[in-house]
Amino acid sequence: MVLVSFQISGKIAEKNMHDILVQREQAERNRLAETLDADVRRWSNGKEGNLRALLSTLQYLLEVLKWRYDQSTFPSRRTSQGRDSEDQGQQP
Repeated sequence: MVLVSFQISGKIAEKNMHDILVQREQAERNRLAETLDADVRRWSNGKEGNLRALLSTLQYLLEVLKWRYDQSTFPSRRTSQGRDSEDQGQQP
């Protein structure tokens, strides 16, 4: 009976740790999304009706977004080599 109690306690502790990690990852995603949203708003400010201006400056926004995405730390998206899982097998 005591062994079963320890097993249940261990499973509960494991589940709680998993939930905490998921919450931290979600909070990091939300923080990054808010930051990126601010970048997009700043980039598009004053150009909303001007497609040419938006397209001609899109490269600058994409550079910022890629840098921020590369700097983010999502454990589920990283492999042991530190590269994105989708990039595996592709030449740099």
